[in-house]
Amino acid sequence: MFLRILKKDLQRRKTTNVILLVFIMLASMFISSSVNNAAAVLGGIDSFWEKANMPELMAAYSQLAAVEDTLTQLDSVDSYDAVPGVVLSTSQLTYNGVAVEQSSPYLMPFVEQQLLFFDENNDPITEVAPGTVRVSATSMRKAGLETGDILEVEIDGEIRELTIAGPLKDATCLGRRYIMNSEDYDAWFSEFTEFSSTIIYIYTNNRSDTMEQLSVSFPNLMLYDKETLRLNFFPDMILAGILLAVSICLILIAFVVLRFTISFTLQEEFRQIGVMKAIGLPNPSRVIHPS
Repeated sequence: MFLRILKKDLQRRKTTNVILLVFIMLASMFISSSVNNAAAVLGGIDSFWEKANMPELMAAYSQLAAVEDTLTQLDSVDSYDAVPGVVLSTSQLTYNGVAVEQSSPYLMPFVEQQLLFFDENNDPITEVAPGTVRVSATSMRKAGLETGDILEVEIDGEIRELTIAGPLKDATCLGRRYIMNSEDYDAWFSEFTEFSSTIIYIYTNNRSDTMEQLSVSFPNLMLYDKETLRLNFFPDMILAGILLAVSICLILIAFVVLRFTISFTLQEEFRQIGVMKAIGLPNPSRVIHPS
């Protein structure tokens, strides 16, 4: 009986039912695309880190020798890389006289290390030519920079130029990183120690134990683990979560509308059947037609 009632309703309210069907189909497509987007974002981070050989820990410190002595003595540390760098003020790095960054950029030499950087073709960067620099892809997008643009670097009152060789895709996603030729770096900053620091990439088999021992030995050490660095992708994860939540709400609305539509249809049919029986009319399905 219920199927007969629903079949009758489908024939009578074709437009309404077609609109409801289309809405359910769109909501289903939206939720499937949102799930794929969320899976791509979350899975893409781990895949990117695996290809880049992401370290378990990152540290920044000005006194490298002291940290190296401790790292070599820790059994939980498998290996580490130390890369020098210089923190510039925003006015020291410009393009056509305008500051490129709104906060202090970090200029580093390109050296051989376990952590890989990637270019615009997703290939590992193996060298940076003299006179050029690789710029964080995020910084290039925000500042409107393009490959071939010339950056001005002010050092002790002298303006020096670096040509952008292309974007830099960094697994740490820290941004504001500028990777230049190592020989140029040594020539430019051999005596520049006021704002110099060292980035240490630590590969460990026991992250929590290594963090605890380093924190005790060096209270002022800036130490980041992989899970903390994952927060750099938080905006992307938030967007994926919002899309997923909206799609779930849409599909729930579709099913609620479908539920009430079916309920109203059945109630209306039952009301008509009750009225027919009250006045003594038989059920149409039971009427015996003369042969």
